[in-house]
Amino acid sequence: MLLFLLVAPGIGGTLNSAFALAGSNAPQLKLALSSLPAEQRSAAEFLLTNMPAVDLVQMPASMLDENISLAFKARESLPWGADVPEELFLHYVLPHRVTQEPLSDWRGMFFDSLYPLVQSCTSMTEAAMQVNIWTGRKATYKPNAPRDQGPLQTLLSGWGRCEELVILYADACRAIGIPVRETYTPFWTAGDGNHAWPEVWIDGQWYPAHAFEAVDSQHFRFKKDTIRTAYVFAVSYGVPEGAPNVYRREPGCGVLNVTENYTPSGLLRVSVTRSGRAAVGVPVCVSVFNNGALRPVARDTTDADGSWTIPTGVGEVVVTAGSRADWCGSIARITARDTTSISLDLDHPQPLPEQFWLWYPLTKP
Repeated sequence: MLLFLLVAPGIGGTLNSAFALAGSNAPQLKLALSSLPAEQRSAAEFLLTNMPAVDLVQMPASMLDENISLAFKARESLPWGADVPEELFLHYVLPHRVTQEPLSDWRGMFFDSLYPLVQSCTSMTEAAMQVNIWTGRKATYKPNAPRDQGPLQTLLSGWGRCEELVILYADACRAIGIPVRETYTPFWTAGDGNHAWPEVWIDGQWYPAHAFEAVDSQHFRFKKDTIRTAYVFAVSYGVPEGAPNVYRREPGCGVLNVTENYTPSGLLRVSVTRSGRAAVGVPVCVSVFNNGALRPVARDTTDADGSWTIPTGVGEVVVTAGSRADWCGSIARITARDTTSISLDLDHPQPLPEQFWLWYPLTKP
């Protein structure tokens, strides 16, 4: 089973904050900045101000310089590079890592390997398909240790979990200037386990690109049954300005709710009261049944009016609010294009039934 963990958060702050957090490695980062051409320094500053602390304290100047210079080289030397907006380039091409994999200097080897295969491609679709072919020849799915291995280790071993295959595919795409991000479902709603896959940006639209599976010439096809999932999330390096449906903002990264792109969805609105008034800042959680227990798939706290609203896939979920001292819950049925409202009173909690089934659609509504 995939174990999804976001990389240790970065600072998401200022360049001076990054240098302070880097400690004794700050001179290396400053050296890298000073050696870059002026037109690349703002990109380097973006990378540093969103960089995980674990990378700030260990990344050598040579690795930072090479990552940035090769990202710009791919952008300038391949025909689709000019079509990638600056914001997408920063969030989904420039980053040196995908998730929690060990820091590694992968971009040079990936660029040298892939550039001969894609230099004659006339479209991003054609180039991304070449990446599918290349990665499919290099590695296959095989469960391994719960901690993510890096892309170079995946190439060496020839196998990896789904998240490790995503890392390999994403780094390959980024090496040739194609925006890509990791997408995942925390737990399936009608089967055990969870899953992660890459999303690739082609000509203005994000497509699921199930790494190492066959794709046609028109678009990428994701073969897993995403009809029955409560949530699908995508991860960005830094938080894109104006991005819709931001589920969570972390220092250095963002988690976007892209469920509506994968399965019929509705809005779930949870309202919580205490002593007859809106309860502010109360933990709220949505869970599904998976691997023999209720598993949390989304959580937040109530806002100023005591509520929380989130796009959610069609089906039934368990909604809970409060803590151990004042816990309460209810079953919510989400229907397509509708708002499902759940009211929870912390003073008068209604217990969940001792036995219950959670309903999910068998086919697309």
